[in-house]
Amino acid sequence: MPPNYHQVFEIIKNRSTCVNCGFISQAAKFLTESEIQELSRGTVDVSLKKGDKLFVEGLPHSHVVYIREGYIKVHKTGPSGRDQILKFARPGAYLGIQSLLGSDVNRFSATALENVQLCFINGNTFRDLVHSNVSFSAEILTYLCKEELNYFDRFVSLQQKNNSGKLADAILYFSEKVFNNDTFKMPLTYVDLAALSGTTRESITRLIKDFVKGGIIEVNNHEIKILDKAILTKISENG
Repeated sequence: MPPNYHQVFEIIKNRSTCVNCGFISQAAKFLTESEIQELSRGTVDVSLKKGDKLFVEGLPHSHVVYIREGYIKVHKTGPSGRDQILKFARPGAYLGIQSLLGSDVNRFSATALENVQLCFINGNTFRDLVHSNVSFSAEILTYLCKEELNYFDRFVSLQQKNNSGKLADAILYFSEKVFNNDTFKMPLTYVDLAALSGTTRESITRLIKDFVKGGIIEVNNHEIKILDKAILTKISENG
């Protein structure tokens, strides 16, 4: 069921003040003082709860979202109706640029995995800054290129690796790209982890038990601890 966007904007805390913001993005650091003021006028601070949607696939698109705090899953419904997780976004990420610049509607959904703090940037404001500031637009372009290269790697992995390799990829992804720690709290359910890995919940459950039995990882509730990273990496590489 699509979210009530009036409800979303009722929980806006206050108008954003981007000057001297401790969460400002690398791209925004290239903006002039007047452009920072323009960004502030076109931005609102939003707090969402776990399970709230930032974007809904197929609905009109009007904002770019910058994540200040919390984690977001980006997902898309396939032809069979099955939900596929495209990526896991963390603080410092922009969401919605592709839809804003390349489509009239959202091409994916985005859902909060925990309570999050966000900046909703008006689409027209964002476009104006991209057009007016070459350094800002170059940094955004670099960001998008890195995202696309990550998609290339994930696509090949999902198409060619077996389920063990896919799960190893997912665990290493959270360890190295998200939390920078070999011990972390898994933010996804097994259903979501299966959607991220392109497999089934049953396969994920069985493989996690196999990894634990093999001394590769340790699982305590939702916390995962990598015990043998060399073996986990080898599983990932061999696929």
